[in-house]
Amino acid sequence: MSIFDLEGAHERKEAARVCRDVWLGALRQYYRDAAAAMRGVHTAHLEALDDLTNGHELLANLCRPVGADPDRVAQAMIEALDR
Repeated sequence: MSIFDLEGAHERKEAARVCRDVWLGALRQYYRDAAAAMRGVHTAHLEALDDLTNGHELLANLCRPVGADPDRVAQAMIEALDR
């Protein structure tokens, strides 16, 4: 079932909200993992920081559903991490 199969505007709006929340949660976790790895946290997952600094393949997968430019998102994240 897609979001467009839902009958009412309220149902479509709620499904869109849930999808947005899932996407934002995934993006937030990516950023947290990259930040933890950058700080040298021993339990950090290095994959996000490696992806952020070397090609953005994972980030591109996160950005694709909403049409976001992974290079622009990566640049914004790197700038935030450098603060």
